[in-house]
Amino acid sequence: MVNKLSLWLVLIAFVGSTAAFADVDKDKDKNKNKSSNIENLRSFKSRPDVGNCNLGSAAKDLDGNNIRARLYNNGALFWKGSGNVYTVPKNGEANSIFASGIWIGGLDSDGDLRFAGTAYGPFEYWPGPLDTNGNPPADCSVFDRIYKVTRTDLNAYNETGVATADLQDWPVELGAPVVDGDGVADNYNLAGGDRPELIGEQTAWWVMNDVGSVKEWSATEPIGLEVQVTAFAFNTADALNNTTFYKYKLIHKGDEPLIDTYFGIWSDPDLGNAADDFVGSDTTLGLGIVYNGQDNDQGFDGYGTNPPALAYDFFSGPLVPDTTAGAVWTDPDGTEYPGQRRIGMQKFVYYNNDSSVQGNPTGNSDDPYNYLRGIWRDNTPMTFGGTGYGGSQSTNFMFPGDASKKEFWSEENTDNAGSRNTPADRRFLLSTGPFTMNPGDVQDIVYGIVWSQSVNRLASFAQLKFDDVLAQGAFNSNFNIPRAPDAPVVTTEVFDKTILLDWGNSPTSNNFLNGYDAPSAFLVDQNPPDGNTTYTFEGYRVYQYDSPFDQVGRVIATFDVQNQVTTVVDDALDLASGAVVTQVVANGSDSGVKNFLALENLTNYQDYYLGVQAYAYNPNSLPKIYASPIVRLPALQPTKFDARRGGTASLSSAGDVVNSVRSQGTGDSFGVLANVADPAKITGDDYNVSTYNVAVPDSDTTTVDVLTYNLINATTGEVIINGEDFYNSTGKFPPFGSDLLTKDGLSFGVDTAPADFNSFLMIANGAGPITDGAGPRGTTGGAADFQGFPVPERPGSNQQVGDGIWFWATGDVGTGANYNDVFIPRSVRNGFGVVVPWDWEIRFTAECYDAWRTATDAGDPFATPANGCYGYDRFGIFGDSRPQLVPFELWNTGIATPEDPSDDYRAIPAVIDWEGDGFDLQFFDSSVSGSDNDPESDWFYWYDPCNAACDANDFSPGEDGYNRWQSDLLGGVSAFTHGRETLARTVVVNWNGGAISAATDKADYQANVLDQDMPEAGSILRAETTKPLADGDVFTISSGAFAPVTASDSTATASLDKIGIVPNPYKGASAYEVDLTSDKARFTNLPQTATIRVFSLAGTLVRTIEKNSSSATLEWDLTTQEGLPLASGMYLIHVEVPGVGEKVIKFGFIKKRIQLDLI
Repeated sequence: MVNKLSLWLVLIAFVGSTAAFADVDKDKDKNKNKSSNIENLRSFKSRPDVGNCNLGSAAKDLDGNNIRARLYNNGALFWKGSGNVYTVPKNGEANSIFASGIWIGGLDSDGDLRFAGTAYGPFEYWPGPLDTNGNPPADCSVFDRIYKVTRTDLNAYNETGVATADLQDWPVELGAPVVDGDGVADNYNLAGGDRPELIGEQTAWWVMNDVGSVKEWSATEPIGLEVQVTAFAFNTADALNNTTFYKYKLIHKGDEPLIDTYFGIWSDPDLGNAADDFVGSDTTLGLGIVYNGQDNDQGFDGYGTNPPALAYDFFSGPLVPDTTAGAVWTDPDGTEYPGQRRIGMQKFVYYNNDSSVQGNPTGNSDDPYNYLRGIWRDNTPMTFGGTGYGGSQSTNFMFPGDASKKEFWSEENTDNAGSRNTPADRRFLLSTGPFTMNPGDVQDIVYGIVWSQSVNRLASFAQLKFDDVLAQGAFNSNFNIPRAPDAPVVTTEVFDKTILLDWGNSPTSNNFLNGYDAPSAFLVDQNPPDGNTTYTFEGYRVYQYDSPFDQVGRVIATFDVQNQVTTVVDDALDLASGAVVTQVVANGSDSGVKNFLALENLTNYQDYYLGVQAYAYNPNSLPKIYASPIVRLPALQPTKFDARRGGTASLSSAGDVVNSVRSQGTGDSFGVLANVADPAKITGDDYNVSTYNVAVPDSDTTTVDVLTYNLINATTGEVIINGEDFYNSTGKFPPFGSDLLTKDGLSFGVDTAPADFNSFLMIANGAGPITDGAGPRGTTGGAADFQGFPVPERPGSNQQVGDGIWFWATGDVGTGANYNDVFIPRSVRNGFGVVVPWDWEIRFTAECYDAWRTATDAGDPFATPANGCYGYDRFGIFGDSRPQLVPFELWNTGIATPEDPSDDYRAIPAVIDWEGDGFDLQFFDSSVSGSDNDPESDWFYWYDPCNAACDANDFSPGEDGYNRWQSDLLGGVSAFTHGRETLARTVVVNWNGGAISAATDKADYQANVLDQDMPEAGSILRAETTKPLADGDVFTISSGAFAPVTASDSTATASLDKIGIVPNPYKGASAYEVDLTSDKARFTNLPQTATIRVFSLAGTLVRTIEKNSSSATLEWDLTTQEGLPLASGMYLIHVEVPGVGEKVIKFGFIKKRIQLDLI
């Protein structure tokens, strides 16, 4: 920074002296009468009275996003006499602004200038408010404070009841904005629900005035201004993460009008290296811009070859009269101002760091006020073209051309012929006015500072304008933009060639249980056709970076919600053309959400740089993707695991499934489970999941039951999730799903089973219940597993006493027999809503089987025996819905109650008798397998019985409904007097029952080829369906078998052999060194505690290193105990592990060759 280092030295040398803050422009001749003027400033011709206050000393950092901005309560920002702080990125070294502040100037009733502002001091605002007469506090130090609250502060208070000092003392009585939570106006009751008006992630507030003492820079009388300032920042993954915002409320408490008033935002922007900057403006967007004038921003304080650009955006200026008929101005918060309008940036002025007519303004002169008005120090107006001086055409805005396109008039093209200015240390001023401030007037000024970085300096300029649209949108929505998903909390563990990441969200997070949803403030159409106006959680992205300095990285994994949203494209800036184009902004795969990732096959002891981000999606917004900040992790090095925690043996791997066991209820344990996220953190505890109904109002007088759940550590009693409490505090219930949160090394899911069949079984045959299968209670498979049917085992010889093996299937029409592709759409055509959660049985009862067999053997399948079991000919192919004997009964057996007949009811079969000879096996081969020996039966459909009037289904247990239908059928009443269809096109198939091609006709086939023509009497085929979670379900997840074995003496002893040092030998360099002047080696596979001693071969102790940390690695700078460089040679390293043993390592070391570049 030209001249600023010397400025700092002057300030240090003369601290405490007002001269320390006199004109840094070094043009002191113009101030020779300044001291005499100052002596007279305490006796003004009008009130308010000047106070005797000291300048404020308060300072706070606004650092809630990617920026660290230092705030002061003296009218200045970012610098006030010591090191400047507007650091971007906030954890980096480079600053983008040296100093900034506000200038306000106008004329009193006598035409005398009143002014408040400065460049580098003396500053002209003092802490505290003014009273109703415009007088400052007797002791301004009482108000020497900047209050700052953060989202973290509020979350912590809501969770613990403990408030930070600023949260507790939030000065609503001074004007600090507050959100009323206790219903009492004009108070601040934190315990009662009142909260500071937190905008974004952090909000700071302070109050100051221009009457507190004598103004030594401008040497003018006070205006009588009270200024309330709100500064805030949003923590997002978009342009707002590189933006800070400022609201200034100007309250005129003086006793006379201030006319021809101008408000200015002054800045000395140092974009990294201060000496190579250009500036410009954008009159459409209201921007004052600084960008780099050279391709490489050099120096220790520079940004390198991709320097950023920065702009002040004047969002909202003062209200001025509007004489247009019916004129009404509406602010973003909805406040209307009839007969007025707001004006934005009216002037943009730059000046040089010199004493020329275009140089530093002098205090105690008209220079600052003239600059606010766009007038040079010699009272000539700014002119268009060149340097803005001496032209024939006056202008209000310097350098408004688009520098990214090298347009005229910009510093890239000053003469419309491509001539460039010389980059230098610039200052600039954005101002608005003129306007009049009468006593009692209040004016609100809002601006933001936007920072953008792209691949080069001019691309950054273009990106800046693109990014500013989002900042402007935030203002237009009154900053009521949704909070982005909170950044997840990420924990890590390293293993042999493996890094494990697991992440989650605290109960106070807006993405707890992956449940983020927020109304969009960025809708392209306020009433989108699909009605979707909400950002909802979409997934997590994992990034890898080449180094800690890499700001871009690359996505290496995405875990997204299974909702058919995969590749998302959105508007972006094309760096080559500057045009807005579409690009991919999210690339999911419907993989399903996970809260952990194992990166395997890595190189041990190498540094890996990773990050994790949550993101939300709304298809009707710009941007469509709304993401959390990326959680950047420190360097991680894969290493052996077993040396830690006194010798640790892992018994599980990431991704292993810890299933649950149901102890109460009927719900399937399908989705109630945990995945191993981090084997090292598993405690061995048991966890209980219980589901229950909560009655919530659905009107003023009625309630509806909503199913929710609790997740509790049964071993410790810790309540991890309480569904009812969650609803009471958030207004919504915790979601069901997989990988909802990580705890104790486990990623828990609580999800109901999808509607489906769970298993097809043959549970009995002619000899009674089957007991030698793999299914429940020994049952065996009852469908074709090779076609995708869920079965406990492939159906086999244990299925029948005779030779047959039978499948439950769907009627074949030449489309195959696959479970998902054919069976489900054809047999469950009315949807699973009429099938799940009940179980279903085809019972070949002795009564029905015998009646059917007798009639069939007699050649009369349509007989009417006294004990008949009937279906009906559904389509009347060979008769008008005539009765047909069938050898089975169809039953709905209730919900997971196979041994309890009290809830069973008998269903009605409807048959398609394809060959007109009654229900039997057709002379037709099913395509269930590739051969022609799988005959299938005639088709049958399942119907529920109906009540006597047949205007509703009859689910009464037992056979009354069926018997009523059968009686009507046999009595001549229509066969269609039944209820809903549940299953369709059912057949039974005799697998490998006999080759169709081996017979001449059906009679030959039945008599000479077929092994069984029907399952034997007593056979039961059962279809069990999945059971959704329901009120009263209780499950236990036991992690004991997955927990690591710790403090194992044998493991700890064996781990000694794995301790090492890399590289070995060291040959002048290692991968851990950041430059040519550093030497580093790394000890590996170390336990928590160890003593490392390095000896020369002569036995001399060279270095002792004590280790006591959880990391398994330790870096050594290859120096001796005295800090001297290690000499080349061989060394013996003795590693002592207390209570375990020792390891000796031979280490070879060859020093670096240092090459000197002599000039």
